Amino acid sequence: MRYLLLLVCCCMTIQSQAQQNWFIPRFYRWLTGGPSFHPADRLPSGPGRMETTVIDTTFVTYVRLICTDTRNTGDGNYTAPCNCSDRNPTGARRDTVETEIMFISQVHNKVIVINYLKNKHEKVYSSSSKLLPAADTPKVVDVNVYKLNQIRFGNLKNGYGDTLYFRVNAKDNREEYWDLADRDSSSKEVEAVRIAVPDGFEYKATGESLVLMPLYEKQNSFNLIFQKVRIRDDKSKGETLQSKDCAIHVDLQKKEFYFVFRKNGEDMIIRFKKNRLYSYFNLLPGCKECTPNFLCVGFLYDRFNLEKRKVIADNWYEFAGENLETHLPCGEDSVVNLSLRLDGAGCVYPASINNNDFQSIFLDDKPSRKNLRSRTFYSMMRYHDGMLDSRLDTLCDTLQATIEPYAKNPACSSDTFLLKFRQIWNDRYLKAFADSMKKVICKNNIRRVVFFIHGYNVPYSVAHLQGNDLIRDFMSECRLTGFNEKVLFVRVFWPSNDAKTLRFSKNGCTIKDDVEPGTGKLYNYITNTAYLASLTIRQLMKDIDPTLQVNIISHSFGATVAAGTVLHPIQKMKDTCSHLNRYFVKAFRELPPLPQKTFFFMNAPGMPGVTTFNTISPALNAQHFFYIGYNDRDRVLLKKFLGPIPISPSKKSSTTLGCNYRNEVIKTSDSVKMRGMDGHFQPFRTSERTVHDYFCYRQQLGFKDAYRQYVRESYTGAPPVNKAP
Repeated sequence: MRYLLLLVCCCMTIQSQAQQNWFIPRFYRWLTGGPSFHPADRLPSGPGRMETTVIDTTFVTYVRLICTDTRNTGDGNYTAPCNCSDRNPTGARRDTVETEIMFISQVHNKVIVINYLKNKHEKVYSSSSKLLPAADTPKVVDVNVYKLNQIRFGNLKNGYGDTLYFRVNAKDNREEYWDLADRDSSSKEVEAVRIAVPDGFEYKATGESLVLMPLYEKQNSFNLIFQKVRIRDDKSKGETLQSKDCAIHVDLQKKEFYFVFRKNGEDMIIRFKKNRLYSYFNLLPGCKECTPNFLCVGFLYDRFNLEKRKVIADNWYEFAGENLETHLPCGEDSVVNLSLRLDGAGCVYPASINNNDFQSIFLDDKPSRKNLRSRTFYSMMRYHDGMLDSRLDTLCDTLQATIEPYAKNPACSSDTFLLKFRQIWNDRYLKAFADSMKKVICKNNIRRVVFFIHGYNVPYSVAHLQGNDLIRDFMSECRLTGFNEKVLFVRVFWPSNDAKTLRFSKNGCTIKDDVEPGTGKLYNYITNTAYLASLTIRQLMKDIDPTLQVNIISHSFGATVAAGTVLHPIQKMKDTCSHLNRYFVKAFRELPPLPQKTFFFMNAPGMPGVTTFNTISPALNAQHFFYIGYNDRDRVLLKKFLGPIPISPSKKSSTTLGCNYRNEVIKTSDSVKMRGMDGHFQPFRTSERTVHDYFCYRQQLGFKDAYRQYVRESYTGAPPVNKAP
């Protein structure tokens, strides 16, 4: 305790004597995390340690100046905060108490806010004309990092106006949002501040909670400088140092940051300690970039208005009824969209079913979810007689005939009649879909078809939004590579369970996975659902132009559907009904793999590697190339459902390829080479996070690099070069 009292006394002494122009002011600023000069060679280095942000010409500069306005009201002096640019009444004395400089880049979607409070030993101007340049001169503001009190790095999210997102560098890792609006062409206001909490937001409207609405005025440009503050008894400004490259270097390990200035002809760095770094926009250790709350806010709430959020909530199921392209378009002019909507048996949705009329019937389906008949039109017709009559025209009687034998003889296997029903159904409606697909290809002179297949336990509306981001990223890479042709984008929706929860509230939402340990049998039935979806795609592409280029992109368990379009999954089949296995063996042998040149991007594949690719062969798969994104920290693929103790990824519905369990990636790569297919299997580590969600993967640098290479090589046609993971 006495040492603590001694320290307090020392600090008070320093504070009281700091006005003297000697070493104490410098020591005081050093003690409180102020800047210190070091040679440039002391800038930290090492793989992944430093990140540099250059405040380039894409950043627009805004300044906020807060003054205290002191007036004599007759009853005494009245002091209130005001914007320094406000008109100064006669007889009022005005002092600057806080300055903020905000840089916003629409190109980089980034924002930087530098804040400094007035040092009590700094000489201040009482004339507002000296705080900012005159109106008839270019507005160039000096950003003096010597005065820096705090810096924020954040992201710009475009919605209604602009939303600034800050992930706070603190133990609670809280997330803050500033709702920014244009006051006029030369200024912006912060209308509200939101702080993310588990069930939404703490919402504060600045006009109600603050005396002064935060106002930022636009400037033409800025100078990043270092200049010592004026001391009351010293009128000299001190040496002014110019920034070398207008860059800020952040140490991701220690959470400190640096500026580089030229001093006496040499590069010198100024270091600020981590207590000055309020927030940062990239992956600092401990940040919750991929928490359910962040993912929902960042990829659902902030993007859409209340009407569209309702559409998302209404389609938060595995039933794919409503065509969401009308409400939630991808926004790419060079993309033509089609949705291949499948039920649990791989039956194609007729074009006449384009709303949620049957949603409640599907969700209240009588067969257990651990039954192949669940979520099928077959089950709907059997248990809800006449429900589909008006939608199916003359086909209804033929289909009903496949159900009656089971009704008369329940001892027979229902799956036999289900598969017969599936054949009759798709002979009509899959052919109709193929015809419409051919017309689109011919009309738009399409030479490339891109499929997206979502994973396990993904609601319909979320799968649609995943597809939107995926195709936007795809087309962005195409434009950077110089390819601007039109593409046909086919979203494949298939029932993959919907054990997710969603909470939309007025100010926010939360996405959370409901983990289901011990559901191996359910997973096996959904695997068979995936096989039926694969067979439907094989049947579809069999009659499509074989000279087309095809891209199939999948996430998680969607890789099982994707692999089934060109590989025979005979060693993966798991089911208690041997007759069903015999059906799959026969069907995969009779239906040929996709005849088109096809590039697969399987991210975090929830499947084994060696047993999936052991049927690959030069005779059948010479035109098929596989890009595999794996992550050996993915908790879902590692099956870490019960705390730190995992279930073996190789047991019960193996996920060994996606998490590289026991070097499964290398084993699979070697197996593919042994079969004469070297160059057809390329692995990438796409994330080091533990989160399995697609939106989380999409943010990772490993994923971005792998996806970029995949898109470019699928256009150039060059086979991938095999690399060790």
